Amino acid sequence: MKALAEANISPGLRQVAIHCVAAWPYRQAQQSIQRLIGVAISHEQIRQLCLQEAVKVKAQEQANFQQAYEQALAETVEVLVEEKPRPKKPPQIEPSERVYLGIDGTLVNAMAQNRFMEAKVGIVFSHQLALVETNRRLSQQLFTTARGMGIDNQEQLVILSDGARWINKLAQTQYPKATVILDWWHLKRRVWPTVRGLPADELSDQERQAWGQQWIDQLWRGQSRQALQSIMILAPQLGGQPSEKPAQLEERSLLALHQFISNNRAAIIDYHHFQQSGYYIGSALVEKTVDLLVCRRLKLRGQNWSRTGADRLLCWRQLILNDQWDDYWQQPEAA
Repeated sequence: MKALAEANISPGLRQVAIHCVAAWPYRQAQQSIQRLIGVAISHEQIRQLCLQEAVKVKAQEQANFQQAYEQALAETVEVLVEEKPRPKKPPQIEPSERVYLGIDGTLVNAMAQNRFMEAKVGIVFSHQLALVETNRRLSQQLFTTARGMGIDNQEQLVILSDGARWINKLAQTQYPKATVILDWWHLKRRVWPTVRGLPADELSDQERQAWGQQWIDQLWRGQSRQALQSIMILAPQLGGQPSEKPAQLEERSLLALHQFISNNRAAIIDYHHFQQSGYYIGSALVEKTVDLLVCRRLKLRGQNWSRTGADRLLCWRQLILNDQWDDYWQQPEAA
C-alpha cells in the first residue's frame, strides 16, 4: 500500500490531498482535487497519504513532549538542589493574566457495530488539541502546549470542566494548583431536567419550580453544601436515599443530581463573584472547539471510524486550525 500511495505523487500534491481530506470525506476530496487541479488520484491513495504522513506528526508530538518534560524535570531538580533558584525565563504572558484550559469530549461512531469511541479535545488560549486516544496522551499534549507558551505557573490556570470524571482526574493529577470551574451551563442543565422529572403526583408545578429555583440560587452562589442538604431533605419524602450507588441512578433522577454535585463540589465556585471578577464561567469556547475540530469532519452522516484513522485525521485538522500547517511542511522531514 505504501508504493500505491507514493507513486508519482509530488510533495505539493501530497499537501493538497491531505488538506482536502482534512476538510472533506475521502471520495469528495478525490473529486475536488480532480476538478480543481485536474489530477486523478484515488480516494484510497489519499487515505494512505493521510495515514502515513500523520505517523510523522505523531512522532514529532511525542518528541516535543519528551523534550518539554525533561526540561521541566531538570528545572525542578535545580530548584531543589540550589540554595537560590535560578531566574526563570520570562513567560510569554503576564503573571497576573489568567490562562484558560478547556477540556471536553464527544462520541464518534466506531467501525464496530453499535459502538462508540470518545474524541477528547483540549484548548489552551487559542491553541486547540484533539485526538481519539487515552487521557495520558491528551495530558501530554496539554503539558507540551502550555510549556511551549511559557506557562509554568499552575496558579495562572483556570480549567473549565463539564463535570466528567476523567476531566476532573486529569486536572487534579496534572494541575493540582489550578482553579477548576464546573461550567455553569452544564450545572444548570442537570438541575432543571431533574426538576421536571420530579413526580407530579407528589409535588405541584409551583412546588417543583420552587425547589429548582432554590437549588439554582444556592449553586450560583457556590453553596453546594446547602444544595446537597436541600436535596437530602426532599429525597426521602419522594422515596429515595442519596446513599444509593451511582450505577443504579437514572441520569435525571434527584439522586443522580445529588451525586453529580457531590462529585464536583470542588469545582462549584461562587459563580456570581467569579463572573463579576472577570472570569469565564462557561465552556462555550471548548464546546465550539469540539465542533470545529471533530464534529464537522468525523460526525457526518453515515461515517464510521477506526481509532487510528480518526486520530490521524484529527492531527491534520489540529494543524490547520492552529495555523501550524505551513510550519509543519516547511520542515525538512516533511518535504
